[in-house]
Amino acid sequence: MSGQGCNLTTRMLVHREVYDQMVTAAAAATLRVGDPFDQTTALGPVVGKAAHERILGMIERAAKDSRVVAGGRATDPSTLPPDNRDGYFIDPTVLADVDPYSEVGQHEVFGPVLSLIPFETEDEAVELANSTPYGLGTAIHPHDVSRVQRIVPHLQSGTVLVNGALGQPPGAPFGGYKQSGYGREGGKEGLYEFLQTKNVFIRA
Repeated sequence: MSGQGCNLTTRMLVHREVYDQMVTAAAAATLRVGDPFDQTTALGPVVGKAAHERILGMIERAAKDSRVVAGGRATDPSTLPPDNRDGYFIDPTVLADVDPYSEVGQHEVFGPVLSLIPFETEDEAVELANSTPYGLGTAIHPHDVSRVQRIVPHLQSGTVLVNGALGQPPGAPFGGYKQSGYGREGGKEGLYEFLQTKNVFIRA
């Protein structure tokens, strides 16, 4: 999908104690860019020229205040299969030391870009997680269940995935908080949108 999904991870909040290791691991990760119909391809092209230019523009502006530790540019056409060289490909990009209140820290990129943001305390992590105008999906990776029970009620997000759990079975309602939309799709909550509620008050 090349980051072109509404519920994909675009920001990663990492505790300061393991932040440097995470930056190194993310920068070293290899994802194959190429033909989206090839089963070995991890990332295909973005949807078109306008998206290509928009994403590269966001990366360029972000690079002024953060570190580009991987990618950060259009994919070299010579590295692509001949039939794909006119496509709008972008190298998988990792930005480190991102200001959480910057453009790339606040807005959805809809491209193959991951922003790494350090935090010190649990409360700070929750504050940063809730700091954007969106709230569709969140993923957390704690070691203990008690932390899940503390954090999840405070996350302004329609879906929370814990420790790599996969979400959205057919019966589960899907939707978000804030600018991520109103109402829900799926489940009984998704049916309420098609119903009318009528109050009738009678004095006997």
